Amino acid sequence: MEFTAAFQALSIRSVITATVVSYFFMALWYSPFVFGERWARESHLTGRLLRKRNTYGVYLITLLMNFSAAFILGIFITAEPTLQHGLMAGFGAGFFWVSMFISIIYTFERRPLVLYFIDCGYATIAFTIMGGILGGWKSLF
Repeated sequence: MEFTAAFQALSIRSVITATVVSYFFMALWYSPFVFGERWARESHLTGRLLRKRNTYGVYLITLLMNFSAAFILGIFITAEPTLQHGLMAGFGAGFFWVSMFISIIYTFERRPLVLYFIDCGYATIAFTIMGGILGGWKSLF
């Protein structure tokens, strides 16, 4: 399927849904209830450093990044839009593309292994969720 046809076959509602669900999953994953405190400690981000950032800007940028990721993943999945294909494509993108590149960077930066598992775990699960929503959209709704 060529890009134009894939773009036309893509449901913007599925992309928005995948974006929002992935965004809230990110908020949960990095919250103090799950891995937030450990992530901040391993990243050497203190409360003072985190408070200095423009929180609203960070949230807006991450929302746009989630949308971009969901949109492009949706373009890849529209060739065979099924729940199973979406889950497999999402897992593959999250684990084999994103996590492998994060691990390359973290290896050279000598980052802690715990931080690798937190960040790569998030990427893998978030992409799997997005892929499931994007691939299964027509059969679910």
